[in-house]
Amino acid sequence: GHFTMVAQENVGDWLSAWISIGGALSAVGLLNTLLCTAARVTVSSARLRVLPSCLAAMDERGLPRRATVAVALVLAFACALPFAELVSISMLFYGATTGFEFLALIVLRSSEPDTLRPFRIPVSRFWLPLAVLPPVLLCLLLICLAQREAWVIFVLSIGVGLGTYFLSHGCTSKAAEACWKPQRAAAAGFSLDEPADATNGGEGRAGRRAG
Repeated sequence: GHFTMVAQENVGDWLSAWISIGGALSAVGLLNTLLCTAARVTVSSARLRVLPSCLAAMDERGLPRRATVAVALVLAFACALPFAELVSISMLFYGATTGFEFLALIVLRSSEPDTLRPFRIPVSRFWLPLAVLPPVLLCLLLICLAQREAWVIFVLSIGVGLGTYFLSHGCTSKAAEACWKPQRAAAAGFSLDEPADATNGGEGRAGRRAG
């Protein structure tokens, strides 16, 4: 990078080498952090059956080995893509997820205004849509600026998630209700518990309750 070039031209090769080594170690640390956090998210998604249930398995020490290997394979595939496409894909996913979070904020403030929350944005229901409008517009701008390759990966990811979910629960009205309104579906008796083989020893949540 530019820092190594500046160090080499103004100080010497030894400083440029140390900066390169430090950058490599920092990248390894960031990669390990990403693997650990993404693996836990993968396990949670698998327990909700948005991803294949086999990814929810944990070993005897409580480590998500299968999810970690799956995330590592995805990252290995991503490393083969050009940097510009990686940035476009990241911004597309970030803009879409953040936009949905703002929409969920508006919907939940309207549909469940009395639900207990650890924090409530001190804005009335009338002014809340106006308050979130600027960031939502920025999210839409990120989505519109995404490249075609990023859209292909984005659509495929949504298709895999929806396909896995409905293959697990079936294409029924209860499954659709659980997908969009999980709290109301749980109250109606439709469970989103993790599959029975998702934990060590084949015990699901029902088995732990019985114990």
